[in-house]
Parts: sequence; C-alpha cells; structure tokens
Amino acid sequence: MPLRSLLHRLSLLRFLALPPRRLALPGMLASLVVLTASTPLIAQPPGDMASDGTVGAIAAEAVGAATGMAADDAPPPLPRLEYLGQQIVPAGTPALGTRFGGISGLDYDPASGLFWAISDDRGRFAPPRAYRLALDLKRFTRSNDAGFDGVVIDRAVTLRRSDGSPFPSGTLDAEAIRVTPEGRLIWSSEGSRGLLGDQNPQLTEMRVDGRFVRSYRVPAHYLPAPQRGVRDNRGFESLTLTPSGKTVWVATENALLQDGEAATTSAGSDSRFLSFERRSGRAGREYIYRTDPVMAAPLLPGLPAINGLADILALDDKRFLTLERSFSVGPGMKVRLYLASLDGASDVSQHSAIAGTPGIRPMAKTLLLELGSVRNADGTRLMVDNLEALTLGPPIDGTPTLILASDDNFSSMQVTQFIAFKLHGLEAMVAPRQIRHQSQPAR
Repeated sequence: MPLRSLLHRLSLLRFLALPPRRLALPGMLASLVVLTASTPLIAQPPGDMASDGTVGAIAAEAVGAATGMAADDAPPPLPRLEYLGQQIVPAGTPALGTRFGGISGLDYDPASGLFWAISDDRGRFAPPRAYRLALDLKRFTRSNDAGFDGVVIDRAVTLRRSDGSPFPSGTLDAEAIRVTPEGRLIWSSEGSRGLLGDQNPQLTEMRVDGRFVRSYRVPAHYLPAPQRGVRDNRGFESLTLTPSGKTVWVATENALLQDGEAATTSAGSDSRFLSFERRSGRAGREYIYRTDPVMAAPLLPGLPAINGLADILALDDKRFLTLERSFSVGPGMKVRLYLASLDGASDVSQHSAIAGTPGIRPMAKTLLLELGSVRNADGTRLMVDNLEALTLGPPIDGTPTLILASDDNFSSMQVTQFIAFKLHGLEAMVAPRQIRHQSQPAR
C-alpha cells in the first residue's frame, strides 16, 4: 500500500466526531477497526471524471432520484467542473509562530487576490486565529502526492473579544470565515455541549487585524438548552455572504435537537439555514436543508457513521453551493457537492421547532459532483481528506474557479488539502457581477 494511502487510512481515526478532549473508549476501539479493515476507503462512485479532468451535468433521472423531483422538473444543465489539481500541506507545518492546520473555513478576497482561512484550534497550539494566504493555482497538480509550494501563509491574526483580549483556550470552535465587501471579516463558532458546560454558537464581525467590530444576536432556539439548540459539534459549521454583501447566511451541520434526529445510514437530517441582515444585524428568514443519509454503512453496526453540511457558498440571493461530508468507519470519507435553491422552500423563522410540523418544504438540491469520482493525471482516484470549506477563487481565462479546503484536525496522519476546479457554465446561471463581489481596500 502506498505510504500516502496508508497514512490516509490511519487519518480516518480522528473522524469519529470526537475532539481529542472527548475521546472515549468506544472511539478508540472503532479506530482499531479502521486499521484492520480491508474495505476500500471510497466506494465505487456512480460515474468517473473524464480523462481531461472534467465532469458534466448529471442525467435528469439521477437528479430526480437525488432530490425527489420528477425528471420533467429537473433544472437546466448544471455547471461542469474541471479538476485543476491540489496542494497538500503536511500536518504540523509551522507558520508565523503557530502550528498551521485545522482549516475549517476559506474565502477569497478579490481586492487583494489573497485568501482568508480560519482554524478551529480551540487554543491547544495558539490562541484561536485566522490566516491570510496566497494560493498559486498554476502550481496545483493532479496528483495525490502534490506538494505545497503553491501555498504561502503571510499573516496570522488572533481572534479577539469585545474587550480586545484573545479568546481563552477551550471557549471557541471557529468553523467558517468570509470577507465582507468593505474588507472586514465575518466568522462563526459552532457552539458545543459538554460536561464542562455549553457554548453558544456565535457570529462575529472583525477587522483584518482581529479587532472586534460586533456580534450578531443568534435566535434563542439555537442556543444549547435541555432538548433544544445545536447539537454538540454540529452547530454553525457553515457561513456565506450574498454577492451584494447585504445578507449573511449560516447553517447548522445537522438538525437542532428540537427539529429532529442527526443523520443516519437510513435518513438525512434537517439542517437549518439562517439569514441575518448585515445593516441591522437582525436575524431573518430560515429554511430547512435536508442532508443526505450517511453515505455508506460502517464496517460493523454501531460503529461511528455521520454525515453533515460542512459549508455553503451563496451564488446569488437564492442559490447556493453546498458541501456535504460523510464518514463511516471502514468505508471512510465521502464528500458531495450540491447546488441548492430557496425557490419553493418554506420559511420556518416562525417555528422554533419543526418536528411534527406538516407541510414544511425543504430546499431543493441537485448533485453536482461526488469527490470520489475525481481522477488524478495518472488515473488514480483523488484521495479525499476531511473537506470542510469552499470558496470561489480567482478566474482563469474568465472562468470562475472553486477552491475546497480540508481540516487536518492537527493529526500527524492527516493533511491540509486545497483542491481547485474550474467551474464552467456558472456564468450562464449567475450574472458576472455576482460571481465575485468587488471588495474595497481592507480596513
């Protein structure tokens, strides 16, 4: 077995959805199963990427099966993704006095041509922080052994509270970040539950030097309480701004406790999309996004198996790219990219709980790509790590790019993975001025 394949198999130990401070004996026993399993990491996908690195729209029948739509109601042809390549940053890489890793959110700033990434380090290796970095897409290669000479980290910024102090260790789980049209940064912390106390999900705006600007008031039904609020490690995992910058959207990874169950191998979970008006900071419309079931059964019944909404990206006021990431002990990691729409969906902002509420229509979604179908230049399958972030990047020859990033969980057996695609056909769906907001100089 090639070394990278072995390390990747070992890396799946961590994806038991248990942070190190909550690692339990069942998780360790499950990890041993991963080491000994002969099951492939990635099951056979429904179709492969073409030899030129592109994948086209899915047939209407397949779309209907994935979304519950009749074939006649299928959307117009979907964008075509062209795999450009990847860069792989080893775990433990030092950067500006910190340990680089835990990348859970990524966004591109057209004004500077640079990216902002946020780490979900809760203070183990440095205070909670964001990074500014450059990604040279010309250096991305279609190989599982790609290097990282196309990644340059030029700034590390400590996230700060309203009094100017860094967040104490263990009090924050930053998961997503976006650049505003004014050049500020908005980031989310997903919230948590535990024996040591609960933490509310947060949405915060700051300057590029980390100085606090304001917090958004999160509705009460998201706050951890008995039988209510976000699930542990399943809160505000996703964040995006509309191209105009007027609306902020966050999304939960799985259903709130009062809304339904977490995803299983037989059923998906009702994640919530929640909007905020940036000018006032007020929460607004809410919608339900139904995740897929866990994408593959675990090696043995009862072993960890999860699926959740890992990131969202607004293309306009109604349409989003969504990233679903699934893990099961044995089959391993599976990641899917969808196009989702608010058209026809029910606004549930007046429902603090939806379980048992009839007539609620979730957002429609259409499968764009299963990452397991992507092929490298040598014909091998793209080895997918713990992908948690996506952003539109700089255009190439007028064609938008899409960049995905993975969270290495600061595990020596994982990596930070940046994967790049060209997104052909997006211009026909979204007006060019909406593909990238034009930022003002950062301040």
